[in-house]
Formats: sequence, C-alpha cells, structure tokens
Amino acid sequence: MAKLQLSLSSKKNKSTGYQEILIRFYNGKAFNQRARSGIYILDDPNYWDGTQMVDKRRMNDENRRYHNDQRAKIEALCHFIEEEWLKWDKNAVLPSDWLKTEVDKFNHPEKYVVVEEGEEEKKPMMLREAVEAFIEGAPSRIQENGNHKGQPVSHRTILQYNQMKRYLFEYLDFAKMGDIPVRDLDKKFYDGYVSFLNFKGFKLNTVGKHIKNVKAVINWLPLSERMECEFVAPRKCKKLSEEVDNVYLSTEELHAIETVELEHAYHDKVRDQFILLAWTGCRYSDLNKLADPKSIERGYFELEQMKTGTKVCIPIFEPVKRIFQKYNGELPPVISNQKFNSFLKEICQMAGITEDTSITHTIAGRRIKEYFPKYELVSAHTARRSFATNMFESGAPALVIMQITGHKTEKAFLSYIKTDPETYARMLITQWNKSQQEKTEKE
Repeated sequence: MAKLQLSLSSKKNKSTGYQEILIRFYNGKAFNQRARSGIYILDDPNYWDGTQMVDKRRMNDENRRYHNDQRAKIEALCHFIEEEWLKWDKNAVLPSDWLKTEVDKFNHPEKYVVVEEGEEEKKPMMLREAVEAFIEGAPSRIQENGNHKGQPVSHRTILQYNQMKRYLFEYLDFAKMGDIPVRDLDKKFYDGYVSFLNFKGFKLNTVGKHIKNVKAVINWLPLSERMECEFVAPRKCKKLSEEVDNVYLSTEELHAIETVELEHAYHDKVRDQFILLAWTGCRYSDLNKLADPKSIERGYFELEQMKTGTKVCIPIFEPVKRIFQKYNGELPPVISNQKFNSFLKEICQMAGITEDTSITHTIAGRRIKEYFPKYELVSAHTARRSFATNMFESGAPALVIMQITGHKTEKAFLSYIKTDPETYARMLITQWNKSQQEKTEKE
C-alpha cells in the first residue's frame, strides 16, 4: 500500500527562518518519489514533532493562526495526493515526476484545467506567457537543483532570465513567429534559435547559457505542457558549452603587483583588494566579508559564501597580514565590479604583466584563436583562479584546496586550475624525487 511520509528540509529560508515540509510517497520498491510541498513552518516543538505538524497552544495569536493555516494546508495536500493516486491507472507507468506534478497541481490549480464534456479545450501554454510567468515568480521561488539548491533565486540570476527573455522574444519577432506553443518547441526551433544567437556574435558558452535558461522555463511548467516538447530532450537539443581559456597570475606576478609603485590612491586600494582575493580564493562578492580584524588574531577567516551559501575557513597568509596592518584592520570600501576590473587592468599593465597571451574560443559558431596583452584578460575572478592554481602547484592536495574555495565537485574545481603541461611534468618529477629521498632516509 502506498504511503506518505513528511519531513523538514535541513535548510532555512534566509528571510523568514522557516523550513519547508518535504513529502515522500512510496510503495516498497515499486516507486519512491520525493517532492517539496511549498509549505513552510518553524522547526519548533510547538509546530513539528519530527514527523508531522502538531496542535499546541503555547504560541502567540499570530503564530497560531499561521501554524493552523499551514497545518490545514499540508493535511489537504496529503489528502489530494492520496485521491489522485486512487484515480491513477495502476497498469500505466508512473512518471518520475508524478508527485512533483501533483504538488504543483495542488499549489497552482490555475495551471491545470480539466476539460468537461461540451467545454472547449484550454489553449496550450504559449512561450511568451510562460517566460513572463517564470520571471515574475522567480523572486519567491526556491531553487531545487544545482549548487544553489534550497536557496531563493538570486538577483543576478533574475537578470540573466531577463536577458534570455530579451533575445528569445527578439528571435520570435525576427522569425516572424509572433508566438508559439511551448509544446511546439522542437529541434527545428532549437537549431534556428542557436543560429540566431551565433549571428549575434555570442561565444558558445553564452549561447549555452541562453539555451539553459529557456530549458529552465520549460521544465518549470506542468508535465502536461512540456511532455511533447523536444527542446528539453537532451539527445535532440544538446547542452552547449566549452572549456574556457582563462589566465591566472603566478606568485611572482602577484608579487610584482604588490610591489609596483602607483600614483593614485584608488589604484592602491584596488591593488590591495585584489591581493586579498588572490591569497584567500574568495569571490569579489565576498570581499567585504574579509573586513574582520579579529580574524588576524585567530589566523583564519570564517565566512559564508554569498553565491553558494557554503561555509569556508580560510587560512591567513603573510600578504594578507601586511594589508591588514597597512589599513589597521579597516579595509577599503568595495567599489563596483566594473570599475574594479578597469582599474585592475591598468595596475597589471604598470606591473609589467604585458606578454601576449592566446585565447581560443567559439564565437558565432567558429573556433577562433586571438592574442591579447595579458593585463587585458585579468579581472577580479582571476584572483580566485590564481589562488587555486598556485596552491595546487605548491603541492597542496586538491581536496584540501576545495575546502578553502568551497567547490563542491572536483570537476568544478579542476576547471579553475590553469597549470600548463610543462608545469605538471615538473611537479611530478619534484614529487618523485621527494618520495625517493624520503625512502632513502628511512633506509
């Protein structure tokens, strides 16, 4: 017999402190599906006993009203799921997202219309309407996959969604489609849209990002609206991406930046902030979190990364100590990323980081190799790549560095390592000689 089981998500909503109720629906080995309920409560004995919501009176009127509303809602949702299960044809294959669809149907009944005899069938979901609704609901949506699972959709991600909308709608106008049902987004539409983005002169990874966001819109829709859509079929409409050539700065180059004489105070502050990033592995968005004088006493920074919410512990190296001493623990205020990158390029040029560097990437569907002075390729994020690469080349194990940078997978971490083949060979020889020396000393 099929059973429902409730539990609480381990992550809290940052704005409310509430935790979401999770649902498991299973029947032995026959099926076992999980879904988020969209219902949030406090993890407190007055609200939750570990398996279900409880009815206690030790709470103020406002909390009691909210609790009772949520308790009634979860009970209604469980009853709805059980009723829908009884209606299901047991000889049919249960879709892998059946439970998720039923929860969505309960929370958003307006998206699902049952056509009665004599009524006209509801018009299919149109692409423009789907995109608008997807973006409109993004600020209150909790992400269910990827590195940001359990977190609200960020402002930066919403900006990317709006960029996707701009070029997608532009393509619909360019192709004289006006609008198109989501279910009709087939391989032909995919190929046409990719060609349109290539015509715009976008790099392959930018094209891939737009395709990914269109797929996110489609996958957000109920199963009935997307089950016939080829656009989300991985084998027909592939994910587009390529490994990007990015530069890093060696410890010698970082030293050149740290010691170069600068005329302007704003250059000096940007230089010091970049050195901080290059010796901590932080992202630019976390730079202001380093302004903690007590960290120097402890010998490490403790912070929660803004992008992923990952908690990291970062050791403090000598260049970082020097900068804290220079500013008496009060670090310069953070400026816009755009201005920071502009000033940083000027600093790197003054530091002599000017050698020609090749970058190979796919632009407008063509593989192109271009040469730039290295300083033009440096940005705030170069500091993070430099930290990972320099620590890796020093012999630090990848898994140890990942604990500092906050990377969840080795694949993601290794994309930051910009070590060339010759350096890999030298690292191997050094490690071999060291092991042989240790072996000889033991004998």
